[in-house]
Amino acid sequence: MIERCFVFIKPENDLGKAAEILGYLEDRLKTDGEFESTIPVHIKGVNREVIEKHYSHIMGVPHYQPTIGAFVNGDLIALVYTGENICERIRKIIGNTDPQKAEEGTVRKVFSRDSLENAKRYKRYLNNVVHASESGEEAEEEIGLWAGYLNN
Repeated sequence: MIERCFVFIKPENDLGKAAEILGYLEDRLKTDGEFESTIPVHIKGVNREVIEKHYSHIMGVPHYQPTIGAFVNGDLIALVYTGENICERIRKIIGNTDPQKAEEGTVRKVFSRDSLENAKRYKRYLNNVVHASESGEEAEEEIGLWAGYLNN
């Protein structure tokens, strides 16, 4: 099934590192089948309402407010990939949400030294470097939410 997947490189990753992360992701995608992508968009600070909606599923956890603050005050790179089962393919390449549990060679294992346990313990932002939609349906919701940034 051809679908779209919304991806962003999270704050606390400078533009050079963001380009390296996207290159790493795309090199692995190329070996896994065809895909297309939009031009990456550099977003300087995210509207609080957008990021609160995006992360509404973690509202109430200790690292929620630091996460919101990181996006409101930080820069990120966002883009959309299209391809056969693209969300599943990308999620496999980026690895477990907790970089300490991610498999060797995945984006989060290679590019992050953080852990979910420490983010929760110290009530701080988890820098697991990248977000990718879990499904085509979620991607469409996220693309709609972020459309104001993607269409500029």
